[in-house]
Amino acid sequence: MHGFHKTEHVNFEFLNANQYNSRKHKQKNQYYQDIVTERNMTKEEEIENYSDLVIESIERAQELAIETKSLMFFKASVAQYIKLHSRLDDLDGGASSYAGVYRENILDRCICMVRDCFHEVKDFGISVFGANGTEADLCFDRRFHPEVDVHAYFTNVKGCLKEDEWRVNFICGQGFDSFSSENLFLFETSMEDNDFEASVNTWMEFVKPLLQDELEWDLVASALEEGRGTRTEPSSQESKVYNYEEVKEEMTGINEWEGQERIR
Repeated sequence: MHGFHKTEHVNFEFLNANQYNSRKHKQKNQYYQDIVTERNMTKEEEIENYSDLVIESIERAQELAIETKSLMFFKASVAQYIKLHSRLDDLDGGASSYAGVYRENILDRCICMVRDCFHEVKDFGISVFGANGTEADLCFDRRFHPEVDVHAYFTNVKGCLKEDEWRVNFICGQGFDSFSSENLFLFETSMEDNDFEASVNTWMEFVKPLLQDELEWDLVASALEEGRGTRTEPSSQESKVYNYEEVKEEMTGINEWEGQERIR
């Protein structure tokens, strides 16, 4: 789920239909873009019919999933879920299943969102160059320029944490199982057998609503094996936050944040 990912018989698509995915140089939801192009829709028409277009794009993806005997996962933000889930429930006689995914360390998420210049955190901080603190415009493309040190500069870290805490509580408060991304992707930063087994077990639970008892542990393990140990351990937050000491001081003593290793 780090962008667009595809393994054999498992396809990940996205409800973020009109967002460009520079990693693969294609739209995150190509079915959506195909419909817009086929109908020669203006931007105004696209915005006006957004929900209908998303649902139709999912129906197209569903046809392909059935044809290729694949699992199709769609990722949606909380706002998109709230807007669309009642319509998703009606797809194919209510065959849709849900699972919540959240980042347990909400400070890490806030840092990442600010460095990527996401609109939803514009009131909480800006992306800056680590060398001099001037505003940076690389945003998501910072991933393609590892030689450039991009930091988050927080103007309201408590506001970001409170909003993200609400989001996590919302996800975990729904009537479906929720999983932390740290547990799902533990296998990417470790070569330890125990960590790999823990990730496989988490993924087994993640896809269980779709496949019930038909999913084999060895099949999931083989799919995850290719990504085992391919990412480095998370670096210190100090190396990513330009005004780290200020942020650390502001958060110190706030038990619900300090006590869960969110500051490191």
